[in-house]
Formats: sequence, C-alpha cells, structure tokens
Amino acid sequence: MCWLISAIVNLLALLIAVLCLLPLQRGAGPISLLARMDAEEGELEMLTSSADTGSLDLGTVLEQTRPEPVEPLVAPVDLEVVGGMLDRGLGGWQGGAGSGGTGGGSEYFGTIAHGNRFVYILDKSTSMNWGRSGEATRDSRFDRARYELIRSIDKLAPYQQFYVILFSNTTRRMFDDESPTPITIPATRQNKERIRKWLETAEVGGGTDPRQALYVAFSIAPDAIFLLSDGDFNQVRKRKDNTFEGNPEAEELVAQLNLSLIPIHTFAYEDPSSKERMENLAQLSGGDYKYIAPNNEAAERQPPPRRRRR
Repeated sequence: MCWLISAIVNLLALLIAVLCLLPLQRGAGPISLLARMDAEEGELEMLTSSADTGSLDLGTVLEQTRPEPVEPLVAPVDLEVVGGMLDRGLGGWQGGAGSGGTGGGSEYFGTIAHGNRFVYILDKSTSMNWGRSGEATRDSRFDRARYELIRSIDKLAPYQQFYVILFSNTTRRMFDDESPTPITIPATRQNKERIRKWLETAEVGGGTDPRQALYVAFSIAPDAIFLLSDGDFNQVRKRKDNTFEGNPEAEELVAQLNLSLIPIHTFAYEDPSSKERMENLAQLSGGDYKYIAPNNEAAERQPPPRRRRR
C-alpha cells in the first residue's frame, strides 16, 4: 500500500504542475502522453504536453486519415505478340536464317549455322563445270552452288556479316581482296548486290586444294564456315612455293589452325568420292556434314564426257 499511496501523491503533484504551466492560448497541438509503471520500484512516470482537445473530433480525424483502397494496375498483354518476339532472332525474322534465337544464323543447302559472321568456301575446280575450264555453264555444279550461296547471303540480316572464298589449286578471295587481314562485311543490300555481280564473273578451272582458303577463313575467325567441294583433294605434294610447312593434308591443317574450334559445315557435292574427306573435316571441327545429291534436271542436260584419244 505504501508504494501505491506514494505513486498517487506523485501523480497528483505532477498534474498540478502541468495545469500551472498550461498556456493561455489553446490549440497548440495534439496531446502526447507517455506513462510507464515500474512494478518493482513502485514509481509511475508520466509525461504530457499541453494541447487544446476541446475542438478536436477524433472520430472525424480517424475517418479522414483512413487510406482509401488502391486497385492494382492491370496492363493487357498480348501473349501471341510476346511469344512471336521471343521466337525471333535479332534480325526480327520468325523462322529461317536469322532466327536462331542465339544471335541470328545462316542456312546453306539446308544446313543451319548459328552466329552472325560467316565464311563461305566454294570449290571452283574444273569438275564443277562439267569438266571444262572457263566461264561457268548454266545449270552446272558451280552454277547451282553459286545460286544457293547467293540465296543464303540474301537471307542474312544487315547486322550479320559474310566473306566468300573460291578455290581450286589457287584461291580467289571475295572482290579479289588482297589485304593481309581480310574481314567480313555487313550483309547490306548494297553488299549483297556486289557479291552477286562478283560471283557472276567467276571462272572455273584447276585442281582441288582448299588449304589456302581454310587458312584465310581461320584468320577471319568467323562464327562458322561453310565448305563445299565436289571431289577428293589433289593438292600438289611438292611445290617450291609451298605455303604450309611440311605440306600437311587439309585435316592436319585444320587440327593445327582451328584452336578455337570454329565449326566447319561441309558438303560433299554431287560426287561420292568427296564424302570421306568432307565428313572428316566436319567431325574435326564440330560442324555438320551433308551429301548433296546431283540435280536430276541438270544431269540430264549435262554433255557427255570427252573421249580421250589413244
């Protein structure tokens, strides 16, 4: 009882002191009251600040400050459009080349390569023109391969790049480029027209040695290489001006130079004798191999082979 009486007396003294300190003007602000009772010590502490509560309608204040419910914002989404965008590559195409989903792509004779920078290596040996050197004949092997190459490049998006190399026992770079550091060019409409006109001037003739073309392709470091040939490689074994030390086979050269494992997508073109070599090159590089059967219509128009005089 003693601590309770003491607490009551302290509380009355505190209230009297507060009433004496009240200002004459009212409306100073809301009341702030803090009370704490310590059961062990038997002390009650209370802090107050003066305020005019006569004109304060607590019910009205609580009603006005109650937050109004906020409806969630719902934005309509066309799932068909979103799905179409996700299925497209950077070129904005849906299906076909440029829609790999991982930075575009390219397609040549039905083989799809992923990436944005491509090198095309095309055989221009004598056998690609019905066994005759010179200007490529219409519907010849070279003419068909050239058409498919132009079609492949035409499908590329402008942000993608390409480079073309023709080979026999000699090598001809795109636009007869002789720079020490060849580079790919963007697949713009203007460059597509340039490569079409340049391929129309190509002549065929000579043997079949793709090593120099492969060397140039590796120096460009593209995302993928397309290599098409219609026969077994018959590079000259002993040449005084041999570029490659030890005169390696094409497979050995690929193993030495292709340290980045650039995929080489190979095509054994209309001649089964090229199957083994082309399949080996694809396996060495992690590329795809494909055999291209002869075009029946072109084969029917092909002139008979020349007879050798005895």
